[in-house]
Amino acid sequence: LSMMYKLTLYLLLLLVIFSTKAQEEGLPQEENVEPDTPGINKCDDNLPILSVGDYNITEERDISFYKQRYDIFILAISDSGCEECCHTEVMLNSVHEYITNKSVGYKDLEIPLVRLDYANFHEMVLEDTLNMNRLPKTFLFFKSKFYAFEEVDNDKLFLHFMNRVFYPVVILKTKKDVNNFIKNDVEWEENTPFYKGNYISLEEMLPHYSKITRVIAFVSDKNEFKEELKSLAEDSRDLTIREDLRVAKITNPKIIEEIKRKNKDWFGDMSSNSVVAYVKNFDENQPKIQFYDLNIDSELFKIWMNNVSIEPVEELLGTSMKIISFMHKGMFTAFVNRKSSKTGKESKELIKNLKEIAKHYPHYQFTFTEDKTFKEKKGDLGISWNEEPALAYHNIMHQDKTMVFPRKQPLTKKNLRAFFDACGKGTYDTDDFDLPDKIRNFDKNMKDATKLTVTNVKGFINDLEKDKMVLIFDSSKDFDRGKKITNFFGKAAARFRELELEDKIALGFYDTSLQNLPKVFKEYEDQPVYVFYPADREPLDPINSENFLVQKMMKYIQENAQNKFELPSFHHMSPHEYSQHKLGEKIKAAKVIDLEEKRKRADKDRDARYITVKDDL
Repeated sequence: LSMMYKLTLYLLLLLVIFSTKAQEEGLPQEENVEPDTPGINKCDDNLPILSVGDYNITEERDISFYKQRYDIFILAISDSGCEECCHTEVMLNSVHEYITNKSVGYKDLEIPLVRLDYANFHEMVLEDTLNMNRLPKTFLFFKSKFYAFEEVDNDKLFLHFMNRVFYPVVILKTKKDVNNFIKNDVEWEENTPFYKGNYISLEEMLPHYSKITRVIAFVSDKNEFKEELKSLAEDSRDLTIREDLRVAKITNPKIIEEIKRKNKDWFGDMSSNSVVAYVKNFDENQPKIQFYDLNIDSELFKIWMNNVSIEPVEELLGTSMKIISFMHKGMFTAFVNRKSSKTGKESKELIKNLKEIAKHYPHYQFTFTEDKTFKEKKGDLGISWNEEPALAYHNIMHQDKTMVFPRKQPLTKKNLRAFFDACGKGTYDTDDFDLPDKIRNFDKNMKDATKLTVTNVKGFINDLEKDKMVLIFDSSKDFDRGKKITNFFGKAAARFRELELEDKIALGFYDTSLQNLPKVFKEYEDQPVYVFYPADREPLDPINSENFLVQKMMKYIQENAQNKFELPSFHHMSPHEYSQHKLGEKIKAAKVIDLEEKRKRADKDRDARYITVKDDL
């Protein structure tokens, strides 16, 4: 992948996943841009931070001052303390030259470039409710509204963005215009007045888009559909963040009738007024075509254009992520690896299952990704492991609401539907959530403990040579609880083996979901329960707990065992875990020392500056 594509993905992740966090925790800055990357402006030593522009925001002349004074202006926000923000100055300088030289423009109106230092006036930005999901960031003010530029900082892209804000709907006049416009794999050469007859090509950017969407409104009765055309323009302007989308219209009845005769599937049976979308994914030869009948349909154009641009199960790439950010749907994202020799089959099967199930959940958006840029962020969705495939639910409007499909459980259709239903009904975090095809075999968690059955349980507990701890539980009742208690129990058994105490201590487990409760356990119906059998004594009182931690369990056995033994410090840790613990302690101590040294140096520097200032005075 090119650096431009990677950076675009990075900015989109900030836009979609972290915009709320940015307001609360301070703004993220753009990644360093490789200087030789095609299409991306590099820094210029002659253009330092906040050096390009016509005016600067001040206390006296704030954002409101310029909104009242100008119909159009560019608001470019940077930060005087951000060393990495310099490449924006190069873009702004080039755009400013285009505007000053009148190579581009809008109705001969002045378009000043206004600068704002976020370090000094961030409260002003928040008061104006500008979406500051990153720094630096540039906005275009037009028709009393700010439009955010969300692409990488490139002068040609920004000019294209301005053109689409000023002229959101292209006017097509001939059949040739229509044919050229719908060629998704070829750049549409803009004919709007913005470029003054000298279009600045974006051809080098086209290969970086994972899909291209072109929309044409065929309107024979333009007077009857005057309001619809106005709404189409407004909605198209609201979607200027979508570089992949361009909207046009043609209102010549004669040409429209001729086109309809050859393309009947673009129109309703009784209509010559239609909006047609041509969506082409980068890996497809032919575009997907859908139409909107102006005589019948009533959905908002912006919603319709986004919906037709995205598949029910969409591969998560830069362009699709941007479109989905507008859809305000709950989203299920699968992290897959179709090329893996180990999990490729499972990944393909998951995508297949999602495509079959998605039609039953039209209010959700289903996505999958193999892109490393997105996978690096999956921890923010609650997936803390590396195995794939993995699946999580998240909502752009409620970014703290994430739900994860249980780890190492089969991604069958039944399980997927149970998971989707639980997320939708709000039962995911309750005892009502369960998977019908759940793997409930916890034996592998307790490899060093004895699996007890009706045939061997008496012999186990009647062994007078050893002290015994028994776990009695029902694996069918609560998967997460069963997983937790068996992990604790299995780790304790493993530690006794590592400490070479198997001749004194034995641990065994009995799963009541697989067999009836034997008479020797008849009083232990309240489960999970731990029962300790000293070597030659009656069992102790049972312990009903799902939080019987390894350290506490081993200590309990030591204190009550007939066969006396000693436990080392950190007895609940394996040798490897102990070495990692000690290493962590050393690193932590080193960090404390380093911080203390930095504090001392800072105090020393501050004192030195104070002495210097005092001498100057």
